[in-house]
Amino acid sequence: MHYRILPEAVVFLNPPYKYIIQRKLRCSPRRCAYLFPPSELLSLASLMTDTQDIKLIFIDGIAERLSLKEVVSALKGYRIRALIFMPGFESLEEDLKTISKIKENLNADCRIISFGYLPTLYYRDIFQKFPLIDYIIMGEPEATFMELSAAILAGNKDLSRIRGLAINDNGKITVNENRKNDMDLDSLPFPDRRLLRNDCYADPFLKKPMTSLITSRGCPYNCSFCVNFYGRVFRQRSAENVIGELKQVVADQHIRNIRFMDDNFTIDKNRIIKICKGIIDNSLRLNWTCLSRIDTLDKEVLAWMSQAGCRAVFLGIESGSQKVLDYYNKGYTVDLIKRQCRLIKKAGIAIVSWFIIGAPVETAMDVKASLKLSLEINSDFICINELQLMPTTALFKVSRGPFRLSPAEISRLRRKFYLGFYFNPKIIRKILLRLAKKPEGLLFFIKEFFSAMREKYIEK
Repeated sequence: MHYRILPEAVVFLNPPYKYIIQRKLRCSPRRCAYLFPPSELLSLASLMTDTQDIKLIFIDGIAERLSLKEVVSALKGYRIRALIFMPGFESLEEDLKTISKIKENLNADCRIISFGYLPTLYYRDIFQKFPLIDYIIMGEPEATFMELSAAILAGNKDLSRIRGLAINDNGKITVNENRKNDMDLDSLPFPDRRLLRNDCYADPFLKKPMTSLITSRGCPYNCSFCVNFYGRVFRQRSAENVIGELKQVVADQHIRNIRFMDDNFTIDKNRIIKICKGIIDNSLRLNWTCLSRIDTLDKEVLAWMSQAGCRAVFLGIESGSQKVLDYYNKGYTVDLIKRQCRLIKKAGIAIVSWFIIGAPVETAMDVKASLKLSLEINSDFICINELQLMPTTALFKVSRGPFRLSPAEISRLRRKFYLGFYFNPKIIRKILLRLAKKPEGLLFFIKEFFSAMREKYIEK
């Protein structure tokens, strides 16, 4: 009798879901016309690309619009040694169910590894409710994953010395010594974008193909609603390291459209200027967008950003009411927002304004002030989210009292905000001018507007 020896593989899976969502460490928003690579998952996969005896399988079930059945089919014919995934926020339970169903179709010795914000917080609940999950990486994942994957592939049973690891051994739950978030970010390999289908990703201000970069971790600010997975210590890659990755992206992938995914790309003025100079000096000819904080910008930085190809900044404005800004502990004023946005526009950079509705102290008049501000600062697009009370955040700990606005009122005001902005004559003219220069932008506008009219980004 002849037995077929199956090739061995390690699987990195962004699980399929009923909606297009962007799983991130801080949130998992629903998407319509734009989507970025699952950076955290890709970072782990890139640690193993030099392994010779193990096939690496990277599946982005969201970007590739795959079903559970299609994922299972893609894994047939392999002996899967480990499957790694990061669940979303609102999709947490569905993601864990999906992974459990996938494991039922794999070889019995496959090990399931999860990581991320919620698994770190609720590892015990996850192990008890989903016993097919074997390991959860606590906190910053790379160093723990490297040790764990090496142990699994070597057949080592004793994992007790791997810091930052929670273990489910047939119902017996153990947690190893904690591991600090202190990775030297320059020591990480560049993400291996050969594992991706780069044509699946999109940004409204960038042409395809595009990709994303993360160049820092941690945030020194104290916004009361925000999840800060990596802590308050701000760590960043050197400008030279970032330029090295950009040069590789251009040379190997022929991609010149970049989204910087840092929570705040512009915290360090000297570094951002060095990066901009590197882009120019190396003739990379990039178009890029980034997330920024309004009080980290000035005329000099914006001039360099514009010259280096920055097309848009995404700003967490949050509210046009000073009362609400103070409640969120944003640390800046409405007047500063107005002044800084004038500088951004003078530099020729587009503005995407993010707002939040639903603070316990917020009223309908405060939401009206936000709409007024979005128009006054000459936003090109807006994104309005309903406040989510995330575990461990300052608001989660203190928001036990009554809210001024009911859930129904919040949804109604959110729709009214979108309609008031996009049907403003000034915004309509701006959109028509943009369409005349870039007709393909019409599809983005239609998708984004109708997505905004939905009741919620994620149905629960």
